[in-house]
Amino acid sequence: MHGSKMCIDKDTYTHLITLIMKFLEEENFKESLQALEQESKIFFNVHRFGEIVMNGEWEKAEKYLSAFTKLDDSNHSKKMFFELRKHKYCEALCRHERTEADSIFRKDLKVFSVSQNRIDCELAELLALKDLRENEQLSGYTNATSSRAKLIDSLKLLVKENRILQDKLIFPCVNNSALSSLIKLICPSFEKETKEELIYLIHQFLNEEEFKETLHKQQKLPSDFAERAHLFDDFKVLVERNPMLQDKLKFPSMDKSRLLSLIKQIMDWWVPYCINVMPNANNETISLKDFPTVSNLRYASSILTDKPNQEGRPLDASSGDDSNDSSCFNDNNQSRESTSLPDADSAVCAKSLEKSVNLKLQLINEPSECRTLLLPDNSFGGRVVRLIYSHSGDFLVALTQTATHKLWKWQSNKQSLEEENVNMEPQLYQPSSKLVMTNDIAADPKDSISCFALRGSHLFSASGGKISIFSLETFQTLATFANPPPIATYFILLPQDLFAFGFDDSSILVHCPCTKKTKAKLKGHQNRITCLAYSLSLNVLVSSGADAQLCVWDAVGWKKLCSKFLHSFQTGLVPETTIVNHIQFHPDQIHLLSIHEGQIDVYEAPTLNHTSQLVPDKMDLPITYATYSCDGKCIYVSCKSGHVKVFDTSTLELRCQINLTAYAQPGTISLELYPLVIAAHPLEPNRIALGLTNGRVHVIEPLESEVEWGKLPFTDSREFSTTFGSTALE
Repeated sequence: MHGSKMCIDKDTYTHLITLIMKFLEEENFKESLQALEQESKIFFNVHRFGEIVMNGEWEKAEKYLSAFTKLDDSNHSKKMFFELRKHKYCEALCRHERTEADSIFRKDLKVFSVSQNRIDCELAELLALKDLRENEQLSGYTNATSSRAKLIDSLKLLVKENRILQDKLIFPCVNNSALSSLIKLICPSFEKETKEELIYLIHQFLNEEEFKETLHKQQKLPSDFAERAHLFDDFKVLVERNPMLQDKLKFPSMDKSRLLSLIKQIMDWWVPYCINVMPNANNETISLKDFPTVSNLRYASSILTDKPNQEGRPLDASSGDDSNDSSCFNDNNQSRESTSLPDADSAVCAKSLEKSVNLKLQLINEPSECRTLLLPDNSFGGRVVRLIYSHSGDFLVALTQTATHKLWKWQSNKQSLEEENVNMEPQLYQPSSKLVMTNDIAADPKDSISCFALRGSHLFSASGGKISIFSLETFQTLATFANPPPIATYFILLPQDLFAFGFDDSSILVHCPCTKKTKAKLKGHQNRITCLAYSLSLNVLVSSGADAQLCVWDAVGWKKLCSKFLHSFQTGLVPETTIVNHIQFHPDQIHLLSIHEGQIDVYEAPTLNHTSQLVPDKMDLPITYATYSCDGKCIYVSCKSGHVKVFDTSTLELRCQINLTAYAQPGTISLELYPLVIAAHPLEPNRIALGLTNGRVHVIEPLESEVEWGKLPFTDSREFSTTFGSTALE
């Protein structure tokens, strides 16, 4: 825009100004908003212009109009300026201030004497007037309020007819807190409540873009330079001594064009898909739709430096775009390790940040060191391949490799649920009909990909054949559909009674079972779909595939918004085994957990900014499953070694390791016994259920004396030092 400032396209710049205007409006910064409207020339606020005219602020009204159009731009523009000055002249006559009226005529109206014949005739009539009542058209000027209202009506007509202003009259419909929500997508540490942070970013942006009127009103100093300098020194001393202003004197240090840098990457991605021109019946509105409203994140506040430059103004740093930084403010004075990953479609080359952390790790070896419960089971139906709790945690459903289901129920009264722990044994439920919920099995055993989903008291399930709908009360098969091929490999429920189905032919079908209508068929993967996850806050669907790829889909128009291939921070290469086994959204609805047999990755939706990666020790590989706790504070990881590891979500530090000997039955432990799936309890963040390769299900949680996993004061018998490798973008 100016000098060496960051260059962005006009549309992105316009959208950013629009978002800033929305923020200023929400915070009731009226003067700054009006000044930004004038200086940016993006939006002509007819309502605000009318208010200025109604208040009789003629110079202010003409200044506002002059920001968008000049007197000689068009006949409509000329007529608008003429009407403003004519009304100003007539009101002076109404007040019997002939001298002022003459001055207005000579300075403001005489310029129109070489104009159109009609205006020239009106000028001649005005000059001859001594009393407004002598002119039929001007006789209504006896009352300022009513005459100004009539003037506003005529000006509005001229504004709408003026081609220069026609594309500046409609302010896009923007969600509340849109700017802060967008920034939060790329700055997970940004706090919604800390509006000062956003004001700092806006202040720096306006300063760099030289919106002087927007930044400064709040002073006329003496013209003499020496007197002015002396006055400023005195004023500076008084300000510095005022305790009420102490915390207002320091402006945070940040890279140049910080707001543009932060917003550009999200706008580049979001705008093409989520800004739609949607005219109403009068063709007068444009909708800036579907900017995500992001719930408050559970992360530390963003980094603010306490080192302003000498003048207390934003530093004019020479560094460039730091758009992958996770904080809103980049501290130029702080040395820190970071890695900027390239975009998904660019070459994968990243310098990994290695952390070798010596920890005192809680190691659980014995059943006495945790609470564990083996769920009752009188059948052996093969490996447990899927496991899910109900939304209230009062029952648990397992799907085995042999396509049969098991259902355990706890007591359902409220008091028992509140007092429930793993020592309360559930009932293996069997209806009076003695039916067994059994899926249609794939013709070829290698196609036996199992998946299921709960919807109230109904279970949707598949094991490589048709999808079955079961009643959880009677175990009756209510319906079957989706006869292969293709084979359903995953499905989830979406809002508005929609289902998303993933298939082995790499396609995704968005379908409404109630109306039996297909909303969309999505193509973007090169191999079968392995998992689907939906974010209600962002209104996006994320898919993972056996092609090592993640795709983000807009749940409004069902367009693919972005994609990213799995890769290693250490090597920058896609893993040899390309299957992404599972994905899951964090409760914040932004952070996405991705599980591969060799690594666990965390991304930020909807841009799939790759924030961190965890690679367990080789002795623990492969990873069989991972899931967030219900509060999102920890990640449970199961491994073929039999270990269940508990990692801190924010730091990826290993808090606790639960060994197979702590929960498996004596005499059953072998190399072939390990957990395949984990179900996190929906209400108790420290309780998990494990589905094992022998078909049994175990529920475990910490001892009653422990607050949570890994929080018990250490003793010599229950701790050891470990070094583990993880990579993260700070």
